[in-house]
Amino acid sequence: MPINRLVTSCNASINKDGKCATCVYQCSNNCNLCLQEIHYSNQRSYDCVNMIHCYTCSYIYKYASEIGHLFNLLQYRSFTSFNILSIGCGPASDLFGIINFLTQQEREIPLTYLGIDLNPLWESTHQTIQEIFSDFPVSFTLIDVFDFLDDLEEEMNPTYNIVILQYVLDEINKYTPNRIQDFINKLALYLIDRLPNNSTIILNDFNHYETRNLFPRLFNAVNVHNLVSYSEYRFTNPATHPHGGAVHPSDRILFTVPEEIRRLHEIKSPCSSAQVVIYKTRSR
Repeated sequence: MPINRLVTSCNASINKDGKCATCVYQCSNNCNLCLQEIHYSNQRSYDCVNMIHCYTCSYIYKYASEIGHLFNLLQYRSFTSFNILSIGCGPASDLFGIINFLTQQEREIPLTYLGIDLNPLWESTHQTIQEIFSDFPVSFTLIDVFDFLDDLEEEMNPTYNIVILQYVLDEINKYTPNRIQDFINKLALYLIDRLPNNSTIILNDFNHYETRNLFPRLFNAVNVHNLVSYSEYRFTNPATHPHGGAVHPSDRILFTVPEEIRRLHEIKSPCSSAQVVIYKTRSR
């Protein structure tokens, strides 16, 4: 299973004895305390390669399953190819969810994937992913998303027909809230306005109020120059955030996690995101 190949590699790449040399926490060879500090404050970022590997081991099954459930629901029968752009890709959990969907459906379809992320600590993980998916044109670019969008302004129209933002809007709003509207505007103008007809933009992010409020802001920006529609989906968890939209029939993890990985890491479950799919029918 491709996802387990990556997780096994990441687990084997963790190089520490008790705690990282510069870490303030005493921990038992995992980085959950540091990950919690990132997720519940804005004082830390993914600034440690051991934390990067532990994050992948703990979170990729959940995030890949969220995208897998969405593709199982939508099916994408009219698509003859998947040309995917993943913004803020991290460990490319969306790619693993999509490959699992195609495998379970026994569908053979041309697929390209470009993942962009700013953090150079992902580089070794990206190299491993390219080795795992050597049969597909999978590539990664380490670049700030604003620079990437500015560069798109100078290029020919992009050919991506699926654009995915997994837990990106929340992160931009968390660390640089003064830039979130600029990001939304540039994403619409430089990228989505120029996508081919019959493209989709997938937003998969935290199901809480501040993040969900960003979804319609992007839709409104895209709606200026495009004929678009908007669908919402959610999982039954968390019960405290019953955001509207169609409810997935299941919130289970779609992958079998090796027992050793379960023993060493906190495997996050169940699926709990809020999802929006923006359908671009055509430019106005």
